[in-house]
Amino acid sequence: VNFSLSPMYTKLLSKGLLPEVAADILVQAQNQIDPTKINQAQYLETWIGKYILNSVPVVAGGFEQFHLFLGTSGCGKTSSMVKLASQLVLQHKKRVALISTDTIKVGADQQMKIFSEILNLPFISIRTPSDWNKIIPHLGQVDHVLVDFASLGLRSQDEINYIKKMMPPIYDSMRTHLVLSAKNHDKNQLETIQKYEALNITDLIITSLDEATQYGSIYNIVRKQSKPLFGFGIGPKVPEDFERATPERVLDLLLELTQPSRQQES
Repeated sequence: VNFSLSPMYTKLLSKGLLPEVAADILVQAQNQIDPTKINQAQYLETWIGKYILNSVPVVAGGFEQFHLFLGTSGCGKTSSMVKLASQLVLQHKKRVALISTDTIKVGADQQMKIFSEILNLPFISIRTPSDWNKIIPHLGQVDHVLVDFASLGLRSQDEINYIKKMMPPIYDSMRTHLVLSAKNHDKNQLETIQKYEALNITDLIITSLDEATQYGSIYNIVRKQSKPLFGFGIGPKVPEDFERATPERVLDLLLELTQPSRQQES
């Protein structure tokens, strides 16, 4: 990379971008920008902004009937599911059912059961794979079925097999979200994505934006894993603090155009 670009390289690192990701952006800039303009800081920043916008994959539709929520303990998985359910009901007037397949954590159903009562939604607890056969004939009456799974680190093949076993039978209209916390380091997030690859993840939900100090990890993840972003958890309120992901929002977070409030996300 051109030595004159080192201040920009340092700036990108300060935003939390990995060295190889920052270097790649500047190599692209060097190759594509007119040499007479490369040293103009404002021009370079504008080019990088456009480059980031064009390289952030997001889910455009995402209105499949089945939405599966996977993730490790403390990632904000259940709260993301409840927020999305609330938005679908209150803002889009959709019929939604909530399902829990978590047979491991004691009391895992309680939070969802409470919200299902508040929103007057059907709530079903799946205890064995055969339970799916009993309820699937009745799910044609709802627009969206949101399914919560046990929070596991997938440290063994047994854990992967357990999640697979509890998934609904092959379904045409299904989306599988992996929920990650923005508070975790890149290395942890990338390792989690690699482990969950075995479960055919279709996209990512990033939570705890209100508690993170840097947002470069969001861009690092999509550059290294090529998984589209579905949504962001930005705070504790239901349903307000869940938003659909856009490239503009990622750029906004990276360049700190707005400051998110630092409230605790449940």
